Order: sequence, then structure tokens, then C-alpha cells
Amino acid sequence: MSNSTGLFYDGDYRLALPCGPAIFEQPFDQDPGRYVYSQEFVQFLSNYVPGVRGAPGPSGGFLAKESTPEDLGGGLVKFKRWFAKLPSSHQQWENFAFNYQWWQSKTNQEDNGVFYDIEYKIAETPLYVPSLLQFDYFNTTTPGAIPVYAPKRFVIIFETLYVLGDTQTLNGMMVAEASQLHPWVYNGMQMANIMERVTRYVNALALTATA
Repeated sequence: MSNSTGLFYDGDYRLALPCGPAIFEQPFDQDPGRYVYSQEFVQFLSNYVPGVRGAPGPSGGFLAKESTPEDLGGGLVKFKRWFAKLPSSHQQWENFAFNYQWWQSKTNQEDNGVFYDIEYKIAETPLYVPSLLQFDYFNTTTPGAIPVYAPKRFVIIFETLYVLGDTQTLNGMMVAEASQLHPWVYNGMQMANIMERVTRYVNALALTATA
């Protein structure tokens, strides 16, 4: 069949049919994976229904965004869709000012040798050290179920010393600051229902040596 522009089309355009190849992109400099792609489609306007974010893509992945349909004439429209695949975890190094903590206790006692009071003090100083950023990705509609991590910190509450935070480690490194969890965004587009978690780690032994 042909439309008013003189272009000929072949296929069942009650369905959204690709009218060009999928164009793949590499969203991360430190990872060669091509996790994002786009493709153009043609369909009868009378059958056109906007895609649902997160729907499966023709070459894998999930629908992230769709353009406004363009009228081709003859009852046909053309539109573009962007899809995202779930990225693999990746890492990058950068320097970081980590607030290193010491704690000190002093025990006061009566003359008869009975211990009756412990006094705690905390000291803190920034150390400029290498840190590892760990990027992890999750395809989910329930982001609250994704674990996030907090650094271990000493605090004194009502004259009692507590250690707060997580014991989560990565290759012997400890969490340096609270994980950041947010939708994965690339070129201004939210990538389907994929969440990105970023956690910073530092080497505990290196901190001790630096301090």
C-alpha cells in the first residue's frame, strides 16, 4: 500500500512495526556495555496506543521513553522508542575526604578499687584518601526493597558509646558514606524502572595507616 507522500509500506500496521535498525549506545565510559538503544516504528494511527514504561523491548531491555507520533499520511504515524537494558555493576575510583573517628574511654574508680563510671570521648578528623564507588542496578517497581548501607559511626548517647551503621564490606573495604538510591537517568531520560544504587567504600587499613 502507499500513502499520500508516495512512499510504499508493506506489513500489518495494526501493530507497531520497526522501520529502521536499533541504534545502540554506551552510557558509561568505564563500561563498554551498550545498555541503551532506540528504534523507530510505524503504525496505523487508529491502532496506536502509547507504550507502557517498563514494557519489554524488541531487542531486550525495557521501554524508557516514546516520542510524539509523527503523521505520515495515509492513516500512518511514525514514532521513536528508547529502551534500557539492566546494566552490570561497575566501579570507579576517586579521592574523598573521609571523616575518620577515634574514641577514648576513661574509667573513674573509687579508692577501694570499685569501678563506677566510664567516660567516653570521640575525636574526628578529615582524611583525604582514595575511595571506590560501586554502582549497582535493579529493575523493580518496589525500590524500597533494595538494601542501602550506612557507614559505621561512633556516637555518645546519654554518656554511653554506641556504634551505628552497617558491617557491609566490599573486598575488605568498608562503607564510607550512606548509599544513594535513585532512578537511573541517562541523557535526561529515566531508564524504565531501573534504579541505580551508588555506595562509596574506603580501605580501613589505609585509613589507620594514614591516621
